[in-house]
Amino acid sequence: MTIRDERRPWTHTTAADEDERLRARRDLARQEIGETIEALTRKADLSSRAQEAAHDYLARVQESAADMAGHARGDKGTRTAVWLSLLALAGVATASYIALSRARRATRPPLFRL
Repeated sequence: MTIRDERRPWTHTTAADEDERLRARRDLARQEIGETIEALTRKADLSSRAQEAAHDYLARVQESAADMAGHARGDKGTRTAVWLSLLALAGVATASYIALSRARRATRPPLFRL
């Protein structure tokens, strides 16, 4: 029986078991260090992150523009209703302006009397 195979009374494991456990811990630590280095590399790579963010933003803008173009190309009934509502709003604004200007003229004394 060699020293590696004898039992250790305080741990109830053999030296070979302990070596295997230490190897497993070492391999796990190496794997975690590798993942950490990859994550730090991705974080430090600002140019590719900026390009990715720009591409994402461009895609959102293009999608939004396509949606707006689709709404603008809507059916004729929708466009007609929009123009009629704008025309009605312009008419109300004009009538309000005329009514307010007449009301002001009626309450203000004339500047010159002839």
